[in-house]
Amino acid sequence: MSEKHYEIAECPKCGKHDFVDKDEKEWVCLNCGFSKDISKSESEPSPGIGGMWFWVLVVTLIWMALMV
Repeated sequence: MSEKHYEIAECPKCGKHDFVDKDEKEWVCLNCGFSKDISKSESEPSPGIGGMWFWVLVVTLIWMALMV
């Protein structure tokens, strides 16, 4: 099996830049073993956006309750 090496962003676990293909869907850090799923599209919305809308709704409801 031939390994493809990538120079990408720092590993979030160890800070190194050495990743190899585990398979078509996953990269693995050679230094610490951290793996990253690359099958997900980068254009998918981040899960944090939904939480933001929740807080906007909560703050709006509190504001409306205080105005009554």
